[in-house]
Amino acid sequence: MHEFSTFHSPIIYRFVTARGWYFDDQDSRVYFTPEPGGVPTQQHMSRNVIRVACFPAVICGVSLRNIAAVFTYLFGIPVTKSTIKRWIDDIGENLPSEEEILKKLTDLKKASRCHTDACYPLGTDRCVTVVTDEHDRILITHETDTENADEAKKFPEKLREPGINITSAFSDYSESFIKAIKEVFPDAKFQADHFHSVKNIWDHLKKGLPEYRRNLKAAGEKEQDREMPEIASELRKLRWSLLKKPSDLSEEEREQTEAIEKKDGGFISEFRSVIRQIANISDHSDTEARAEVRLKK
Repeated sequence: MHEFSTFHSPIIYRFVTARGWYFDDQDSRVYFTPEPGGVPTQQHMSRNVIRVACFPAVICGVSLRNIAAVFTYLFGIPVTKSTIKRWIDDIGENLPSEEEILKKLTDLKKASRCHTDACYPLGTDRCVTVVTDEHDRILITHETDTENADEAKKFPEKLREPGINITSAFSDYSESFIKAIKEVFPDAKFQADHFHSVKNIWDHLKKGLPEYRRNLKAAGEKEQDREMPEIASELRKLRWSLLKKPSDLSEEEREQTEAIEKKDGGFISEFRSVIRQIANISDHSDTEARAEVRLKK
């Protein structure tokens, strides 16, 4: 219902009416007001809509402005930033404390392995450390000014308080994380996570290919060999194709790669052989022992 006003936007009132009745033993109609399921009478949105609106902001870090735009233009549900902020605050008031949540999680399933990583969310310069377990559950989050020094030691201490015994820990190559985990859980086995290991490998491969191309071009110009600069030029065009698995190449990319291998079989075949073996280690090693055997080969 719109109210007449001098404001630019009209004042809108929304009413939820829920009036029911039934026949009693004397066939008389008895009126009552039921509690509408899933629709709070003080809000014009269902609880599901409210939870969906809060989820991108809390879990995914989407800005309130973008969430409001998505709900307004994509779903046809007009909502403002202040409304979403109020919903988040209302839901947050009813949540248990961090210690209670951690205790409930450990009561459901024991955790012995954890993965730790840090991020800097948009809109803030503070560091947030997130710890997950082997069941893909977020155990704790720890917000600090920096991830270094004594601040890194606080998050594993939070894990130890409810009696969690970490036997394996995974993280990036952060020295502060490694030191913190070793101090709190001295018997824990530490391992660099798969993502950062693969990322470092590919960074070295991507650096190796341009370096070889520059050396090949310089050698060709020095020896006045026209073919070597041409190969270097073709390598630049095909550098991303050479980093792919052979099974992922298109027919055109496969033909171009084979043509350049005929001209410069030494480095190209060796380079692709290294990539093939690295991919083999990543795809087919389900234990550390098998990965070590494949790495030696």
